[in-house]
Amino acid sequence: MLLPVAPVLLQLSLSTPPLAPLVAPSRAGHCVALAKRGSKRTGGGGGFGAKRPQRPGGGGGFGALPPTLEEVVAGFKTRLPEDASVDCPCGRTDATGAPMSYEVCCQPCHAGLTSGEGYPMESPEHCLRCRFSAFAYRLPLPIIATTHSDNRDYRTDRVAWARTLNRDGMFDDFRFVRLEVGKAEEGSNAREAFLSFKVALRRVSGTKDEDGMDDEMTVLERSRFVRTKEGGWLYANGEVTTTAAGYEGAVLNK
Repeated sequence: MLLPVAPVLLQLSLSTPPLAPLVAPSRAGHCVALAKRGSKRTGGGGGFGAKRPQRPGGGGGFGALPPTLEEVVAGFKTRLPEDASVDCPCGRTDATGAPMSYEVCCQPCHAGLTSGEGYPMESPEHCLRCRFSAFAYRLPLPIIATTHSDNRDYRTDRVAWARTLNRDGMFDDFRFVRLEVGKAEEGSNAREAFLSFKVALRRVSGTKDEDGMDDEMTVLERSRFVRTKEGGWLYANGEVTTTAAGYEGAVLNK
């Protein structure tokens, strides 16, 4: 997946894929949509559906059940490190200011959300960091599980949703360099909050001479989070902007 000339979207808190293509007139021939626009959905929360029981009997004849979400996702590639003691992609530090490892920071969250057992998001920032690391390591299940039904990419068919993320929404041409968490704001009530953040992406192929894109790009978002009845937080939506020349101040995901 190639990014357009301007680094559109990150939406890590993130709804993916949210945008129609943005094309700079001078580089139109080199531009590819970062992701297709999703449609607004209604339905329940962003967790997992119950695993369907296996039926007895033979293989793929009549009455065979379709693959479960877990079975489908098991066939997707990931970018997980071989050693979970590496610094967590989300950049969280401990009380001494030292970087926290993935196995201590976001791995427990990812494991709980991937297994279907759940893992409560105790704050909007916790939800954001969990999602950032999930995108960095190409893990669609934590992204699905932390998305509120207000999000326009929310789908009740989680198998189809996971396949769409795997195909179009995992930023395979980019490396997630860093996350900078910014200002937190209260919402209109106790169940709503906003959080601003900045993400740096570095592409892994191509050069600026070839397509005019900078090697490292910055995307900014002011995200809205919603508290569930159980007390955890889910990502609902956000306003995405960039510092790219020619797009300063423009909202990229209207």
